[in-house]
Amino acid sequence: SVLSDSPVALATSWQKSACRRSVGRSLRHQLVNLVRSQVDLALENAARPPLSLIAQLHRQIAVPAYVELVRDCGIVAGNRVRATRLDRLRSLAQPVAATVSRWGTFGQVAHCTHTDISALAVYDFLADEGRLGEVVAPLHGYLTLAREIQWLMPFENVCWVAERPKALHVDPLDRLHCAKGPAVVYADGFSIYAWKNIEVPAWLIMDGERITLKHIDNAQNPLLRRCMIDIMTPQRFIEAGAPYSVAADEDGKLWRRSWRWDTWAAVEVVNGTAEPDGTYKHYFLQVPVTMTSPREAVAWTYGMTPDQYTIVKRT
Repeated sequence: SVLSDSPVALATSWQKSACRRSVGRSLRHQLVNLVRSQVDLALENAARPPLSLIAQLHRQIAVPAYVELVRDCGIVAGNRVRATRLDRLRSLAQPVAATVSRWGTFGQVAHCTHTDISALAVYDFLADEGRLGEVVAPLHGYLTLAREIQWLMPFENVCWVAERPKALHVDPLDRLHCAKGPAVVYADGFSIYAWKNIEVPAWLIMDGERITLKHIDNAQNPLLRRCMIDIMTPQRFIEAGAPYSVAADEDGKLWRRSWRWDTWAAVEVVNGTAEPDGTYKHYFLQVPVTMTSPREAVAWTYGMTPDQYTIVKRT
C-alpha cells in the first residue's frame, strides 16, 4: 500500500481505485490465504505428530462449546470469554489451553472469520510447543498484525487499519452497550456511545435525566426514540402522560403511544408478591403494537396465546 500524510489523499486514492473491492480480495489472498496454505502444506510434511494433536484438540473441544468459545473471542475481543468454556479448555493439555486463551485477546483481523482466529492459535501452538517456528515463520507478519490491530482492509493504493479499542462494553446478548459511559473507547480519545447496539448521542448516556417528552416526540429515528424511552424508563414515560391507556383487565394495563410513522406499546403488570413494606411493585414490559388486551400482551411475553396463558394461570 502507498502511505500518505494526508487522510484526504488516502481517501481520494482509494476512491479512484476502479477495482478496489476485487483488488482488496486479491491482496487478502496474497497476504493471508496463500501464505497460510503454503504453511499448511509445509506443516503437513514436517509435523504430522503435532497436527494429530491439534486434530485431537478440535475433537475434544466439542461443538457447540468450541464454536461459542471462538465466537466470544472474536466478537467481544476475548476479554469476556465465559469462564465455563475456559475451564473446559484447561482440562486439556495446559500448553494448548494457554495458547488458545492467549489468542482469544484480539478481534477480527483482515476480515478474518472466527475460524481464521482460532486457526492462529494452532499455528502459535505449533511454533511454540511443536518447535516448528521455522515452518510457521512465513506467518510471522500476519501474527504480529493480529497482536497489534483489530481490523485491516488492504486495497491497491490504500490500506485501512484500525487499532484495537482500549475499552469495549457489551450486554449479555453481545450487543454494543454501556449505560454508564462510552461503549467503545480508542487510545486517541475517539469513542462511541451505544444502547443495545444502537449508536446514541453522548448526552443520552451521560445525562439521561434530561430526556423529556419533547426530545422523544422530536426524534426522527424510531430506533433512537426507543432508546430514549428505554433510558428514561417506560414507567417515567407513562407517568409523564404521553402514552394513553388502551385497555385494562385483571392482568394489567395496556399502554400505547403513536407518532406519524411509529407506535410504541407496553403492558403494566403488578407483582403478585408484596414487597417488605407491603406495597406491590409495578413492571412495564414493552410489547408488540398489535396487542389488543393486557392478557394478550402478558401471554406474549411468555410465548403463549391468551387462551394458553389463561389455562396455565388457572392451574
